[in-house]
Amino acid sequence: MKTQRLYCFSFKAFEYYFERTMDVPHNAAIISICSSGSEKEYHIFHGDRVLNLDFDDITYAMDGYEEFTKEMADDVVKFIEKNIDKDFYIHCSAGISRSQAITKFIHLNYDRNWELNPRNSDYLFANGMVYQMLCEAHRKLYPR
Repeated sequence: MKTQRLYCFSFKAFEYYFERTMDVPHNAAIISICSSGSEKEYHIFHGDRVLNLDFDDITYAMDGYEEFTKEMADDVVKFIEKNIDKDFYIHCSAGISRSQAITKFIHLNYDRNWELNPRNSDYLFANGMVYQMLCEAHRKLYPR
């Protein structure tokens, strides 16, 4: 079975990893997560193999913050399904909560020979709400 990369990064590490190219690698899918109040410079790639999301790292609705929605969860699951044969590179600001939740979801729900970047493979701080909403979206969109 072919090894596929499933890498989770902070934005700075993501930017460093891709510093030599401004193109999405041919066998890659990228999920880029920004906070709602941040500048959109974190979304450095665009195209059909890129999903740019804007939501804050919260676990319940709070005034002044953008929460992860069911529609976003549906979009993420559909994006993963469409690109499941590719390597995944996922980033948020720090690389430990929002992006970890998506990485955890992919790792635990898609049986592949994943190569994980060691720094971000324990999921200790994965955003539980994001992970749960992805699981619910997957069950709804792709019932067994």
